[in-house]
Amino acid sequence: FGGRISDQIGVHWDEFKSGTVSEESADHLTALQDSGRYDYWRVAVDSFEGKPIAGIGAGNFQDAYTLHRHDAKASRYVHNVWLRVLSETGIIGLLLFVGALAVAFATLFRRRGGLSPPLQCLIAGAGAASIQIFAHASFDWIEEFPVNLGIALGVLFLACRLAQPVPEPERRSVWPPIAAVAMAIAVLVLLVSVYFSL
Repeated sequence: FGGRISDQIGVHWDEFKSGTVSEESADHLTALQDSGRYDYWRVAVDSFEGKPIAGIGAGNFQDAYTLHRHDAKASRYVHNVWLRVLSETGIIGLLLFVGALAVAFATLFRRRGGLSPPLQCLIAGAGAASIQIFAHASFDWIEEFPVNLGIALGVLFLACRLAQPVPEPERRSVWPPIAAVAMAIAVLVLLVSVYFSL
């Protein structure tokens, strides 16, 4: 009824690369209609390949795109949060970013048992809201708005706090030496990545 799936995929891919949308495929749900998105992503990947460790520096995609774009339209944004982090902060920044999100979601998943049903629903909703925003940010630049990124990260980390067991009043939480060493290494890696991005 709509033709072979492989043909449809090929049509959409060609339209995506060229920035044109045919009348047959111009529906809101399946057409990536931004005329420069493929070009943004190409420059982001090329920027990462040029400086894979620390990236080109936070906020510097606009300069790289201005120099290497094929499309006439200028852009400040990659339209993909993962490629933005990868191109601007390199593999170090991407690992820190993905690692923080992975720890947060693993905390929610691991601690979901033993909580009251209303609290489980609240935590599940917070996790779903964060996932939705990061999924949308994989194809658009909504993470540039603090209200969006604030929700994506804020509700996630608040949910992690809600999932933590309530400590007894007489107990004091003392970080074990391994956690302190891990934190020191993370701070050192962050400082090195900032230094190389300057």
